[in-house]
Amino acid sequence: MRKYFFYLLVVCTAINATGTLFGLFGSMAWWLDLFAHFYLHMMLAGVLGVCATWLVRQKGALFAVNFIVILVNAIVVLPYFLASSESVENANVKLVAWNIHYTNNEVDLGIKYLQQANADIVVIAEPTEIWREGMASLRDIYPYQFHNPECDNVGCAISLLSKHPWKSVQTKKLVSDTPPVIWAQFDSVNGSGPFATVAVHMRKATDEDGAMRQNRQAKELGKITASFNVPFLLVGDMNATPMSAAFNTILSETETEQPDKAWFATWPTVLGKFGIPIDHVLTKGKISVQVKLGPSGGSDHFPLDIMVAMP
Repeated sequence: MRKYFFYLLVVCTAINATGTLFGLFGSMAWWLDLFAHFYLHMMLAGVLGVCATWLVRQKGALFAVNFIVILVNAIVVLPYFLASSESVENANVKLVAWNIHYTNNEVDLGIKYLQQANADIVVIAEPTEIWREGMASLRDIYPYQFHNPECDNVGCAISLLSKHPWKSVQTKKLVSDTPPVIWAQFDSVNGSGPFATVAVHMRKATDEDGAMRQNRQAKELGKITASFNVPFLLVGDMNATPMSAAFNTILSETETEQPDKAWFATWPTVLGKFGIPIDHVLTKGKISVQVKLGPSGGSDHFPLDIMVAMP
């Protein structure tokens, strides 16, 4: 029995070490970049591997490989856990960004959360008709609502709600077979200066076509954000973790930064803190941000509860 357990441990260690190596070269191919989303999990698998090598009294090469795997993955992922999400001073704008998932029928629960969150601006990904009806009931709180209901049935729709009037609002599908984008410019919210909010839902890069379309989305987003002459926030489900080459592409194309680098595992909710962070707020300009996670409300994503300070 111990012999078979040892063989299984060798196979698992080889797979984990290979995945770790692949993730480091994510910029070279879309399928390599998929491994970069799971550094935390490969690190934990390495810890289990080290413990298992002690059980089978293999403290040589197998132990060393697992230890190296832990070290490499820790170098990548631990800075996100060590980063603290500090309170922002003089926060004057609050946002909520949430992928509610198009199969989620817990509308009452979601609407209750939005009422309690009481944000100034709300970005909703994948709303269906029943969710838009629910959001219509919030017009006393959010009189300004803009929806793009394109492809409800496959989770492409997107909505933007605001307590405050926008100077302008536009929507566009930047790339075929990808979710549309909404962007709005505000003259002022709660005493802030002018700024823009871009509501996005990036294409899943789980195959070559998806990765290509996500990359093109990032390039087209960059054209939109380059037209702004005010600070802006780029918020939503980006289907990329901060450790991935895909995420760095979004940052570089839109010339944004990730202001709060703490670990916010937003998907899937069933894994809690052991999920992966694929929902984000990115900024350009003098903007300070503090992020917290809201309740799942029947979705497979946790919402981002975002406090923003803008001069």
